[in-house]
Amino acid sequence: MDWGQILANVVPVITIVGAFLLWLKNDIKQLRDDMNANDKRLRDDMDDKINQLRDDMDYKINQLRDVINANDKLLRDDMNAGFAAQEQRLRRVEMEQARMAGLLEGMALTGRLPDAGAGPRQT
Repeated sequence: MDWGQILANVVPVITIVGAFLLWLKNDIKQLRDDMNANDKRLRDDMDDKINQLRDDMDYKINQLRDVINANDKLLRDDMNAGFAAQEQRLRRVEMEQARMAGLLEGMALTGRLPDAGAGPRQT
């Protein structure tokens, strides 16, 4: 075999191998670009979902806070109303006690009350 024939046989093989390697390189680059695009799309989707969940959570927390504050206000109002009612009852009792004390004092001054220190009545 002479050099011309060797080159004639080797050049097509080298060309085919080179073309295959070039195709493989381009295919790998395309796969890498596709993977990067998919990763970016996945990250963007996850960020959107996380932001949506965060917004939903903030909304629900605010709703819960509003309900708790409303319940707290109702409870405080009920407690204040109960305290006011107890105060009114206490004032009425105190007024009745003062009235009774006045009546008893008046009865004692007029001599209508028996002597408390005399002990039980004997008949």
